[in-house]
Amino acid sequence: TEWDLLFTKYYDTDESEIVTGVLLNKGAEVVEIDGTSPASASYEDETFDIAIDKSTIDALLWGNHAFVNVAKMTKEVQRVLKPEGHYLVISYGKPDNRTVHFERDHLAFSVEESIVYPINWKTDQEKMDKKHYVYACKKELNASEAAKNWPQVLEWLKDQDKEQVADESS
Repeated sequence: TEWDLLFTKYYDTDESEIVTGVLLNKGAEVVEIDGTSPASASYEDETFDIAIDKSTIDALLWGNHAFVNVAKMTKEVQRVLKPEGHYLVISYGKPDNRTVHFERDHLAFSVEESIVYPINWKTDQEKMDKKHYVYACKKELNASEAAKNWPQVLEWLKDQDKEQVADESS
């Protein structure tokens, strides 16, 4: 079927019983459900070939300290990916407000963008409303060098965060 599993082992930082149940029903081995924040993964460096984000970035961007939290998450994703590993992001966010998060100075990803439309759309409006953007990020070999920029990136993002809060309260 079109939903056959691509992977047989599944590591999960989400606590969704629905997702886990679907995977188990399809025959996946759910190796670990750790429930940790994607911004503080407990895995060893260079553990995974691929990391998949289905709107986690969207959820983080709705919260407080959004850019800081997304930068922490992408830092951890890069850390746990093997060299030339892939970070697949499925998002409602358009490239003009998402790709900046994959291009910060502490990251070394090459990024390709695509649009995915719903399969069974009934109107052109529904097709456009339900589309997703897919960002295929490949970890570059110089990622450990880029990661050294993290302290400066974090400081800059925190300063931006303070300015935004000050603007909102005036």
